[in-house]
Amino acid sequence: MTQPIFDQARADEVLNQIGHEIVSSPKYAEYDWVAISLVINLDEQRSQFGYVYTRDDWEARTPGPVTLGIAEELREVTQVPGKDPWKKALITIVRATGKIDIDFDYEGDRWIVSAAHPDLLAKELRPNGA
Repeated sequence: MTQPIFDQARADEVLNQIGHEIVSSPKYAEYDWVAISLVINLDEQRSQFGYVYTRDDWEARTPGPVTLGIAEELREVTQVPGKDPWKKALITIVRATGKIDIDFDYEGDRWIVSAAHPDLLAKELRPNGA
């Protein structure tokens, strides 16, 4: 198993911090949610969008802007020397397990919402088991 070139313990700490910020956001308080997916874009213009999933449905919801600042810190601590930083990150949280997963996009071409079919990405980003 290859060891990461960055401080894994610090990266885990920042990921847990962003996870806490997401689940404690008032934007999700009214939902009996089973999962949350959030895409953070730090390429050129900072932005984020995401979905809150209930047992049978989903809604487009995004937490407050604090998550963007924490995401910038996460990008810094996961930066591999000599390589470009990631441009987007997908964070998924499953309520039943408390599991937080993250996937990085180094090219900036993943997780794009289709104006004609916004439901497709929402369904695609729903975490397994949620």
